[in-house]
Amino acid sequence: IETGKNNALKLDSFPLQCQTGNMTGLSLSNKNFNALKVHAHQQKKISAKLHENKDTSIAEHAIDKRTRLILHKLVNAGTLEQINGVISIGKEAIVLHAKGGTITPMNQNSIQKPIPENIAIKIFKTQSEFKKRDKYIQDDFRFQERFRKVNARKQSYLWAEKEMRNLERLNRAHIASPEVVLIRKHVLIMRFIGSTTITGGSPDSAAPKLSEYLVKFSEGKKLACQVRALQQTIQIMKDMYQKAKLVHCDFSPYNLLWHENKVWVIDVAQAVETSNPRALEFLY
Repeated sequence: IETGKNNALKLDSFPLQCQTGNMTGLSLSNKNFNALKVHAHQQKKISAKLHENKDTSIAEHAIDKRTRLILHKLVNAGTLEQINGVISIGKEAIVLHAKGGTITPMNQNSIQKPIPENIAIKIFKTQSEFKKRDKYIQDDFRFQERFRKVNARKQSYLWAEKEMRNLERLNRAHIASPEVVLIRKHVLIMRFIGSTTITGGSPDSAAPKLSEYLVKFSEGKKLACQVRALQQTIQIMKDMYQKAKLVHCDFSPYNLLWHENKVWVIDVAQAVETSNPRALEFLY
């Protein structure tokens, strides 16, 4: 009995995420005490994984509390094992590298996809210059009605959904692009594009943008690489228009990756359907 009372009093010193209140006079068995102790320290470790490296801390890159809560829940649920660091930072979004967990949750579209070992997390900023990009979504029949009624935060949710839908079209058309495995509001969980053979996958081993890849060659090799990349890029543009019925709208070497000797398409949130009234203007 005395041991049970001591156990109850010790609860207050655990890193629990709830207030235990006054435990005086209450008793707790050794079995329950040990279970709570293990749980508390597991939660402490999970929380630490999200903040362990100040140099690549997601808090330093305009990620708000709601976003951190989404990421924390994914780690806590076992969908993500840990979040490692920043791959890239843009005006509308940042991309993080993460290690996949073992739990496959239900998606917002009621589809369950296996969680890859290496993951790219794309987070659309909830405070950004989306208004300057209204022309890419306001005439899209898939989002017209909802787009007129949302605030700035929910607009980022629409951009994430639009990117997911466009990537799914590219995947169905067999155009090299990241596979989306999960969406949570303005957070996209995608299959990582990059090398995993040496490091096992990390922010530093992400596939380079085409603009970065081409500059590292000597003039002799550079031309051959440029020609090969150009030929693939032209074919991608044709396939996007003819098979996926999409126009990229920002088709530049900054939105293309080079991996496994081929060009991969990224950043397709602004891509519009070929039926869009301005599609040919954007294609040009």
